[in-house]
Amino acid sequence: MNALKTVLEQIRDEMIRNREAATAQSKLVEQLLAEARAEKRILRMILDSATAGMENDITATLSQVQRSMAQTLDAVHEGRLSLARFGDGEFLLMVNADHSIRFQRNAPGLRSDLSNAMNPDWLAPGRVMVALPPPFRGNLHWLGVWIGTWKLVKSLLAPGAQYGNTLISRPAFFLQEGAAGIAQWRRLWEGREVLVVTGRGSRFELLPALFDGAGKVDFLYASPEHAYADREEIMKGVIARATPDMIVLLSLGPTATILAHRIAAAGIQALDIGHISASYAHVYSNGLLPEKLQISR
Repeated sequence: MNALKTVLEQIRDEMIRNREAATAQSKLVEQLLAEARAEKRILRMILDSATAGMENDITATLSQVQRSMAQTLDAVHEGRLSLARFGDGEFLLMVNADHSIRFQRNAPGLRSDLSNAMNPDWLAPGRVMVALPPPFRGNLHWLGVWIGTWKLVKSLLAPGAQYGNTLISRPAFFLQEGAAGIAQWRRLWEGREVLVVTGRGSRFELLPALFDGAGKVDFLYASPEHAYADREEIMKGVIARATPDMIVLLSLGPTATILAHRIAAAGIQALDIGHISASYAHVYSNGLLPEKLQISR
């Protein structure tokens, strides 16, 4: 009996020691986390201070040349303009030869074409709206993008040109503009024949809430990955199947940015609509963010 009591006391003592050790470790972890958070705040303050001049320049520059989201779609509608959109992917491909994205490898021709596509009058003067991202001030991801790209992007802004807002096909547009924004999109293809150019197996959907007012809809499928290599075949297909009265909707990554200019030069309105359907679904149907979706079904 005494032996059993001794064993139980030893077990109790061991449990107490373990509890004390765990408490000490927990306090240490909390201390380390607090120190890490403090260091992170300090580093962010240093980063913000170091990049404040650049961010001020971005904000000031874009405020002079960039339309709001609603103004962008109004201008596209009123001028029957084509639309070429730039986002972080296009900027990083354009600036960094070693940068590729998951569905588009980089290439010298791609970088050159994207640089040229920054000019609304590149191939079809007066017929293309080029859309750019807003400053995204305070956004750490975009701060990293701007650090690597702003110098070149600013140098490529066409003197006197007015640019659109690329967020028109992103969730932010639907969150901000709501039903009025949906109506702005719908009127662009209301009653018109549509040719959709997208990747085979694409997750692009003709959601009724956006597209049921369109006329006849046809599809031209391209490679779901690295479509830039197929750009000439895509152009041949568009020219063979589209007429000046039709509207071409492009959902084809950075290649769409370039093709919008080329198709406009052929006398056909083309809109780079990006992830418009997925963005709508994210806001209104709790769908995944476009970046979280697989490239193809």
